[in-house]
Formats: sequence, C-alpha cells, structure tokens
Amino acid sequence: FSDKNKNAPLNKGRFCCCFQKNLQRERKKQKDISPVIMFKREDIDELRKNVRSRLSERRFLHTLGVAKTALEIGKLLIPEKTRELECAALLHDIAKEIPTEELLSLAKASIGSLDVEDISSPAVLHSVLGPVIISRDFPSFTTPNILSSVKNHTTGNADMSIFDEIIFISDYIEAGRQYASCVKTRNDFFATFSHLNSKAYNLRALHIASFTSLKNTVEALNKRGEKIHSKTLLAIDYFSSLI
Repeated sequence: FSDKNKNAPLNKGRFCCCFQKNLQRERKKQKDISPVIMFKREDIDELRKNVRSRLSERRFLHTLGVAKTALEIGKLLIPEKTRELECAALLHDIAKEIPTEELLSLAKASIGSLDVEDISSPAVLHSVLGPVIISRDFPSFTTPNILSSVKNHTTGNADMSIFDEIIFISDYIEAGRQYASCVKTRNDFFATFSHLNSKAYNLRALHIASFTSLKNTVEALNKRGEKIHSKTLLAIDYFSSLI
C-alpha cells in the first residue's frame, strides 16, 4: 500500500471486485453483531436532555455534530440502525469531562485493572470507561453496538463494524471540527460519499476516511511526542488492507 494509491480518485470499474468482496465481509460483520433495536423517539429525546445536563456547552455541541454526521452516513449504509447510531453518538463522550482521578477510581471498582496504554492517556481513558458509565447510568442503551462504538471511538480498532466505524469517523469529521486535517478529510469524504453510489463504493469512501483520520492522528501524536495506542496501529493496518 502506498500514499499514491491512497490519494488516487475512486475508480468504480477498477475496484468493482474489491468492493463486492468487502461488502460481503461488512454484511457478515453487521449480521454477527446484534439484532436491530428500535429506540423510541421520546426515549432518544430524553437521553439528549440527560446528556446535555452532564456536558459543557462546547462538548454538547460537538456531540450533536457527531450525531448529525452519524445519521447522515448511517442512512446510506445501515439505515435500519440510525436511531441506535444517534444514541451511540449522544453517549460517545459521556465520560469526557469526568476528572481523571474519578475515572481511575471507577475503573478500579468496576473493571479491576486497566492496560498501561489506557491509563497513560486521559483521551483514551474516557472511551474505555464510557461503556461502564453507560451500563451504570443508562441501562436502556447498553446494546453491543453502542458499547463497542463508544469504546473504540478514540483509538479505533482492527476489524471494527460499520456501526463502530461510523461513530469513529463522525467524531473526527463533524462540522464543528475545524482543524485543517479534519476539514480536508470531511470535504474529501463527502465529495465521494453519495446516495447515487453503490453501497460498496460508499463503504470504500468510509474506509478511506477512517484510514486518513488514523494516519493524521498518528502524525499529530508523533509531533507532540505522545505515545500511540496499539489499537490505533492495528486499525491502520486493517483499513490499509481494505482500500
């Protein structure tokens, strides 16, 4: 895999066979995760109010941006799970503004021991403890998809489901993200993601965006001299194999 190939425009004829193979893999993954769960609109509205009471205005606006983006992507890829996606997006940063000391205490009481990689980064820690808080405070929303996507939304992971990947990329490209790398990834993605395309074509656009965001994250962490989580490196290898 090379950077030249990564930046090449999508070619429907060239990648047709690859599209269909990846589509079959994605369909199998989605089938294996969980049945479709239809949350009531009033329950989602109540969840939104509850989440808003726990987050700062800035964090809540970001959360709404993630939900909007996830719905836009989900409608074309997993339309039967858009309400579940909305719930996952609303909950993805539920632990973001909890003090690190409190998260560590919660981890000790609920999980026991954490990986050194998870403890070393507050940004990672909030995603690891998010599912614990959801299970404790929002038991009606503890679906496998929601818990998995919240856990993976910061580092990414190898072999993520489409559901996980939608929350992951929505966190990176929602309209409130104004970092140059986020803006470019968002523009490139929506320039190729369309209802006019096949599902396989749109999946590849999603995978390219995920790969790009992971590469950007690694570059940013390297510049700051920060450690890179092993799950992020595994995710890069995984997405490079898909595109």
